[in-house]
Amino acid sequence: MGSQRFVLAAGFCNIQVLQEALKNMDIELIPFNSNNDAIAKQARARPNTVQAYVCNLAEHWFAIRRFHRYYFDLNSMYT
Repeated sequence: MGSQRFVLAAGFCNIQVLQEALKNMDIELIPFNSNNDAIAKQARARPNTVQAYVCNLAEHWFAIRRFHRYYFDLNSMYT
């Protein structure tokens, strides 16, 4: 699919759709494997310095977010 943006009928969207949606709220979503971004390089070198991660598992997006010293899994699929 390349850099195309898409949303499936079931509601799944690719990372470009999420990036655009978050940009409207002044939040920058940077791919973890990006070689051109200092924040991505920092996240790979020191993962505990990043405030949040947006993850995808089997076409389901969820966030892992740091509050103070602890990270919380904000996956809506879990109670």
